[in-house]
Amino acid sequence: MRGQIARGTRIEQIYQMLQGLGKPVNCRSLSNHSVAVATELYRGVESNISLFDGGLRLHIEGQPRHRDQKRTWFDPKREIAARFIYLGSQKVEKGILPLRTILPAEDWVLVVDIQQSDLRGYVVVEVQNCAIR
Repeated sequence: MRGQIARGTRIEQIYQMLQGLGKPVNCRSLSNHSVAVATELYRGVESNISLFDGGLRLHIEGQPRHRDQKRTWFDPKREIAARFIYLGSQKVEKGILPLRTILPAEDWVLVVDIQQSDLRGYVVVEVQNCAIR
């Protein structure tokens, strides 16, 4: 951390991180998506979503429940990794479902909730736009 600060961190980056510390309020749902979770046995275009004309991209990976090619879906009881690519940077969030991450923007944040879906092998991704308290 010190090394990064010593090399020079743009004030905009520091500002965005400080904004992300506030509690999100007045949230409004922007989108809901069913996303297939990629595993070492299954990789497909359904494991990626692109939102806001490519301004936010998301890829989700998990561990397979079974070790055979006929049942390639992920195990929702094991850790998943969600990779967010936005504003020229990348963030990887890992954890057990449900998983929530907050992506800071200028005067607001995007709250991304990832939950288990009723559709085997998929998760539901909800993206909300929230003000910061």
